[in-house]
Amino acid sequence: MRRMKTTIAGLGVIAGLACTPVMADDFAQAADALCQKQRSCLMGQMSGQEMPPQMRQMMLQMVDGMCQSMQQNYATAGAQGHPLYDQATACMRSLSSLSCQAMENGQVETQECQEYERQAANYAG
Repeated sequence: MRRMKTTIAGLGVIAGLACTPVMADDFAQAADALCQKQRSCLMGQMSGQEMPPQMRQMMLQMVDGMCQSMQQNYATAGAQGHPLYDQATACMRSLSSLSCQAMENGQVETQECQEYERQAANYAG
């Protein structure tokens, strides 16, 4: 159960990275890949644990809700020309390539995300 709480906390961090005004086609695909990875990791964690079906469903709905919210918030942005678009896309792709274990342990720092965060901090709008 502790590992699931860690994963849930990690989802919030990752969703926060995704909540930037730079989502468009490539970024949407990268964000979707990350959502699918998170769902897969959560399913793997839940497979070995006994829990009521309602709790299992609630966990999956939470992951799906975070993904849908992220995608809906930026579905019309169409910001492929945004100065941070490439870095944000690379960050999302790098996060989706992490192992479930790394995500569960909160090891979500990648070079691509560090670069994105550095450039985002310097971006004035």
